[in-house]
Amino acid sequence: MVESFEELKALRDEVFRIGQLVEQAIGCLRQAGQAKTADRLERELGIPLETLRHAERDD
Repeated sequence: MVESFEELKALRDEVFRIGQLVEQAIGCLRQAGQAKTADRLERELGIPLETLRHAERDD
């Protein structure tokens, strides 16, 4: 049970980290004038960036 909890925590941490990377990439695309691509990636992400920004990590 403890191993499962640790695996779940590690997965959540990784999802959070990847979410931050995607947010940065989308922001860079927008700054580079690639709004259509940024919008498409944000839609494909399936979760609003605002949700990622305010997500709390369960440490």
